[in-house]
Amino acid sequence: MRRFTSKLTILTIFATTALAAGAAPSWAADAGAASAPRATAPAPGDLPSGQALIVLQFKNGQVTGDTGTAVPSSERKAPGSSPGGTSYRCAVNFTNSKKRVGSRTQAKWFGGIGCNTPAPFIFGEAYLLETATKLDGTGPHYQGTMRSASSGNNGTTINARNPSLYIRHLTNVYYPSGNSGTISVFPAAGQKLNKASKCVPVRSPAYVVGVQCDLYTDRF
Repeated sequence: MRRFTSKLTILTIFATTALAAGAAPSWAADAGAASAPRATAPAPGDLPSGQALIVLQFKNGQVTGDTGTAVPSSERKAPGSSPGGTSYRCAVNFTNSKKRVGSRTQAKWFGGIGCNTPAPFIFGEAYLLETATKLDGTGPHYQGTMRSASSGNNGTTINARNPSLYIRHLTNVYYPSGNSGTISVFPAAGQKLNKASKCVPVRSPAYVVGVQCDLYTDRF
């Protein structure tokens, strides 16, 4: 099994960390997650395009604002005064296609994230699913202090003529230094995200505060 690097092994995530339907990536356990979000099915409809999925403000290590279309309304917190510090802005996107090959289907699928400079600490994985409990593929895990990353596969073969598929991308963005600032995550231009998508604040002794987004496409 893939093991975490020593830097991330010491992380203790106080919110949820990744777990795909029917799969338990080793990095979830290494991160110290007591529980992890289970995959779900796409919901009817999409989140508003062009609007922030989450804007998280924190000052002196405390969350002072938590808003966005992917933040559950009961968990939102109106922002206070500007916290100062560095602002990190990231955009997320999906790409997908599928074609029939005899009695099977071949799918190309990716979930990606790109951030401004300076680079935050990011990690995550993407998954190809038919249902919340039927997993067809797991993309490579990514992690590190970097501006962009993607996870997926150029050619996953499914033993069905025309399966109904969707992509889940579980991505985390951590503020790499300092204890005051802003992290915001937006859909990339023209990108649609399913209403099942959700973003929440997460904490870590190593990185103070971060954002976890559990993102979904519509079926294709």
